[in-house]
Amino acid sequence: MKVEQKQKQQIRQALIAYTQANSESFVMSQNEVAKKLGINAAYVSAIVNGEDKVGKSIISDMYWKKIAGLLGIEVDKKYWEIKQTPQMVAILAALEEAKEDGRTITIVGETGCGKSFTIEELFMKKNPVACYKIVIGSLDNIGDIVDKLADAIGLKLGTMSRSAKLKEVSYALLMMKYRNLKPLVIFDEAEYMSHVALCAIKSMYDMLNGVCGIVMVGTEQILRNYDRLKNKNKTGIPQLYRRIKFGIKYIPNIDKRYNEFLADIEDRELIKWLRGNCENYGELHDVLEPAKREAERLGEPLSYELVMKINGFNY
Repeated sequence: MKVEQKQKQQIRQALIAYTQANSESFVMSQNEVAKKLGINAAYVSAIVNGEDKVGKSIISDMYWKKIAGLLGIEVDKKYWEIKQTPQMVAILAALEEAKEDGRTITIVGETGCGKSFTIEELFMKKNPVACYKIVIGSLDNIGDIVDKLADAIGLKLGTMSRSAKLKEVSYALLMMKYRNLKPLVIFDEAEYMSHVALCAIKSMYDMLNGVCGIVMVGTEQILRNYDRLKNKNKTGIPQLYRRIKFGIKYIPNIDKRYNEFLADIEDRELIKWLRGNCENYGELHDVLEPAKREAERLGEPLSYELVMKINGFNY
């Protein structure tokens, strides 16, 4: 879909406001916005300055749409409507508590309940300043995690030792607090954290409790990991658990009737199939979003038969 001139003006005004968020104490540079988007800063600068070109080249719709996505502005038609689920409400409340009070919190919720979506699309877009999300990979060691965090903050730490890097990261977050910010670090898929990585969390807690919110997000495997290491009396784990045990937030289980998302579907056979085959919101989205798009393209109603055809299922 083409980005209209009226939409471009809306995006431009929102981008100016975004780069000046919390302007009393901090201004997000255009370079930082460009880095978040993975685009050249010249495009951000041109748009902020009221221009539609970079040099002689017209800024393509791709860049306008990337910026609109960061700002939460809908340009293209959406086929998946955001619903205020109990899981979303609980996750947002936990994140807000961690940010406001500088608390260390563990968010535990089942796969597909909307943890990552709520963090990225709802919370971080509303809180663009001093809010950092790190995704923990299954092969990440402590060095990888510290480097990811340093890079997110914008620190270039070179060949320093891991402990020295962790101190520099913690100091940078402490300085943000002194600038009247409320820094927050979110570790998503934290069930992949190793013993050493969890000990690093303890070190960050000791340096930043009450200063910077630290949030670990994942499935119940996080708690099983805690218990396994605690039962083995691994160094630092009992001390970490004592610090965080009352900050564990359990996200409600998904109601698999999906009433919020299925209210506008008339085909009762499709509703029955979705309830019987979709284990979570993520799977429901993966079925319905492309099906609604295809139904509109074909000019057909959304039906059980159409969903079966799209997915190559026998019916």
